[in-house]
Amino acid sequence: MVNGEMRVQCCEKTTGQSEEVCGLVLKRQTRSFCNLRKHLKEQHKLIPEPSDMKNQPRLSAHFVRPKQYNNNHPTQRAFDENVRNLVCVDGMSPYGIELPGFANLVLMLDPCIRIKTRRTYMRQIKQEVEKVVMPSLRKEIASVESRYCNFSCDIWSSRRREGVICIIVHYIDENWTLVSKVVGFKGIKVSYTAENIKNIFKEVLWELGSGVFKVSHCDNLKLTNNLGCWSAS
Repeated sequence: MVNGEMRVQCCEKTTGQSEEVCGLVLKRQTRSFCNLRKHLKEQHKLIPEPSDMKNQPRLSAHFVRPKQYNNNHPTQRAFDENVRNLVCVDGMSPYGIELPGFANLVLMLDPCIRIKTRRTYMRQIKQEVEKVVMPSLRKEIASVESRYCNFSCDIWSSRRREGVICIIVHYIDENWTLVSKVVGFKGIKVSYTAENIKNIFKEVLWELGSGVFKVSHCDNLKLTNNLGCWSAS
């Protein structure tokens, strides 16, 4: 640093058989070392020409990378299933899949595993819910008398004032065990009136099947009293 200006000094040896160092001091440009690069190229012939750089191998060619598993490999399939469980069961954010720390952990454990994008995993989760989870849930609820099914809901708002509603079914199975399962999780783009929430409930119940159901609890007592009970058919 000279008079508040950043300077760089060339430490390359001069041409010839002498062991002297060039020692030329150059002014550094803003966020750049173009002056030093130009000096090294013209005086010391250290920077290759662009034509020579095109023929150079890529940096990745110097590293040996193991062959990754295909999608049908048992280890890859088990890994993908565990990632989906991390999101659905343990509540891990899908954005955590693409964080460098998660990638480094997987690379250390098994470098052959391929980490897919969060959009791919979310698409797989959606397909599994539509093809496996919901049909099984419909079949299970159909075996319970509708008068013994009760629903509760809760509503949240994000910092952006984006509302979401979670709908949960409660019933006692044949083994006298209290069962509670999420049957709907939807965004709310309308005001939180009883009529609007009732329409969302009907949409969820219609997906489960027709029947008369009672709303036992909502996060607002006034809404609970206004919702009452109705038929989804």
